[in-house]
Amino acid sequence: MTAVAPPPRTPARPAALAALIMMVPTLVIAFVLGPPRLSGDRALGEPGGMEAAFRPALVDYWQSRDPSRPPAVQRLVDYWFRWHLIKIGISALMLTVLVALTVILWRAFLRTDRRGAGRTAVLVSAGVALAMAMLFTLFVLDVNINTTAVPFPALFPFLVDGAAPDPALAGVLEQAKAQLAGSHPAGGYTPPALNDMVAEFARYHTVLAVIDAGTMAAFAGLAVVLWRRFTRAARADRRTRRVLGWFGAVAVVAALLTMVFVVADVSAALNPARDLLALLDGSDAF
Repeated sequence: MTAVAPPPRTPARPAALAALIMMVPTLVIAFVLGPPRLSGDRALGEPGGMEAAFRPALVDYWQSRDPSRPPAVQRLVDYWFRWHLIKIGISALMLTVLVALTVILWRAFLRTDRRGAGRTAVLVSAGVALAMAMLFTLFVLDVNINTTAVPFPALFPFLVDGAAPDPALAGVLEQAKAQLAGSHPAGGYTPPALNDMVAEFARYHTVLAVIDAGTMAAFAGLAVVLWRRFTRAARADRRTRRVLGWFGAVAVVAALLTMVFVVADVSAALNPARDLLALLDGSDAF
């Protein structure tokens, strides 16, 4: 009995390909302009709005000695949750579009005649660029998922970014840094606001470590699958082996890089006071 060969894959329709390509800049614009317009508080979305609102709110929280967050702080936490939830949706859609485009381009590469050197170079260059864009989009997606889960610590950079703090905030930051460094100038008393900040900072990096660990496991599993397919591909089918080998290598590198992030996040979760102190000193502890 003669085996029936599978039908050739139908090339992507030009209209569908054009629509996917147009979605990329559209989603980039939506990612930048969407959250301030859809998060429900236009004043906070204005340039400098978050700093102007969060700084006095934190000063009041610090001075109140009340362990519960005041409404002014909770308003910003809720806003930041909505802001990053919107970014999750846009990032997920962007990742889907980039994956679809990458699949289309690499399939076109496998169909390209060897004599089409120019077309091949364009397809390879575009495919590599899309692969890098996918990794970056996945990183952005992970960060926004984490910030949505634990939004309060993501507000802390507003305390030190931008214009110099006013005298009241400067005093609070000096007290916070002194206590985080262990000097405790206030007779050993720790404001409830600082306890909240340290606990949430640890929680932020714990959740991020879990997310990064899951991403690392996904990359490692993808690398195994791709390299198995690479070893099973016919040696004469060089183009297929190149595609599988390229993506297998990218998956391995991505898994190793993500492992570095996991280690850093675990370290920050175990030593939240140290890393929060670094952030308040102006370092990027995120």
